Amino acid sequence: MACAGLIFAVGCAKLKSLTTINIDLPTYTNQIYLPGVYDTVTSHFPAGGVQLSLPALPVVTNAQQYISTYNTTVKDITSISVKQATLQMVSPSGAYFDYLDSISIYMSATNLPTVLFASKMNIPKGQNILNLDVAADTALKSYFLKDTIYLQTNAHFNNVPPASSVVESKITFHMVANPLN
Repeated sequence: MACAGLIFAVGCAKLKSLTTINIDLPTYTNQIYLPGVYDTVTSHFPAGGVQLSLPALPVVTNAQQYISTYNTTVKDITSISVKQATLQMVSPSGAYFDYLDSISIYMSATNLPTVLFASKMNIPKGQNILNLDVAADTALKSYFLKDTIYLQTNAHFNNVPPASSVVESKITFHMVANPLN
């Protein structure tokens, strides 16, 4: 009888591992337009730079669509985290992130606290793509299940960005769900 119980327990564990949904969701891509700044600002930029917070960017999560697509339910989702976050200078051509020393991106949603989920410190010169360091252990399930999340960028600028810069932001979420939880 003990042997049958052991076989049953091992079989259930194997079945649970086989039914786990462990998937990267489609990447969220947004373009951020940095307005042109007059030349007078460039000539009077503070020595040592300036810390600035950019306006929050709303992002529709489409959570219910993904839950349906992967045939799961809210209660079956065990975790959602950010797998990858990148920024790329799209325009002007040949522009780099040389105007940044560091960047931190925070996530918020209605009735939830603001959390840091990606950052990059000591940004080297000559980079037009930044692979941000993600806080992979930050639990984002509650945020992702909201209709809209808000991304707030805080950065240390050592110079003025090139006029009319466009930065593309890409964020890939990772979802784990299991109907046998």
